[in-house]
This record gives sequence, structure tokens and C-alpha cells, in this order.
Amino acid sequence: MTLTLVLVAAVGAIWFAERSLEHLKLAIAALCFSAAALLFVVADFGRAILLSSILATAISGASRVKYNHSGLKLIVTDFPLAFAGTVPFLIVQYPIAIITVVGGGIVLILTAIAALYMPGWPISLEVQIILLGTALAGLVAAYKAGGGAISYQRIAAERRCFYSTFIASLLNPLSGDSSAVCL
Repeated sequence: MTLTLVLVAAVGAIWFAERSLEHLKLAIAALCFSAAALLFVVADFGRAILLSSILATAISGASRVKYNHSGLKLIVTDFPLAFAGTVPFLIVQYPIAIITVVGGGIVLILTAIAALYMPGWPISLEVQIILLGTALAGLVAAYKAGGGAISYQRIAAERRCFYSTFIASLLNPLSGDSSAVCL
């Protein structure tokens, strides 16, 4: 029953993050990969999937905030620039948005802490390693099947595919560079 609820939460997180079927394969593969990586920390499926869903929700939520204020999605190369001026600017210009982000962050952190106390069944280290390798291969295959960097550059300014765009920028930083689009 618990695993069923966790899977429903994962489906909800992916739909919240994507709102599109176009790059759903990459989003699901990324969720599976992060769950496989988190298995090394929590050692059971339910908690790993739930924590992976929370991570996907946090990334897509942050991307939506960025999109609402700049018209572009969150990508990996935004992180080094965040405290160089972007975050202080947002705090001054958009205090209500910052309060909302902090509130949402607190809720996600509390949910993640609660997930750590959820009961589960341990998975052996050998199975964890096999799952991580399989999930990594699936992630790379989904990225390539989705069209690679060009595919994500074309949707950089569209209000969808928030999680898959972030993951694509993690796999290839050029995926998020909308100035590199050749039409």
C-alpha cells in the first residue's frame, strides 16, 4: 500500500514537472536514475522513489519561479551565477515570490525528513549497483532518443518540460543555451 502511494506521488511529481508528453521519457528516466542513486543512501525503494519525487518537485518548482520572472527555465549553469547577483536581486525585487519559495522549500524539507522515517525493505548492494547502471543507461538513451541538446534548446522559453530541461542541461550544458539554437 505504501509503495502504491509513493508511485502515485511520483507520477504526480512528474506530471507537475513536465505538463507535456514530449520529453516524458527523459523525465521518467531521470526520476529512476535519482531514485537508484538515492538507494545508496536510504537502501529501500519506497523512500528512494519518494525522495527522488521530492527532488523533481523542487527542481521544477524552482524552474517555474525562474520562468515566471525571466521567461527561461532553470538550468545547471544558473547555479554558479545564483549568488553573484541573481538571488540578491530577486530578494529585493520580488519579496513575495521569495517568501513563497522559502515556504515551499520548508515544506519539501519536512516531507523529505518524514520520508526518511518511512518503513521499507532493504535492497542488497549488488542490486543497487545493477539498478544504478541500468538507470544511467536508460537516462542516456532517453536523452539521445529525445533529440539531444537541440531538442531542449528549442523549448527553452516554453512553459513545460521543466524537469527534463534541467536534466538535459545536467547531461549536456549546451542543452540549456537557448542562444545556440540554429533554426
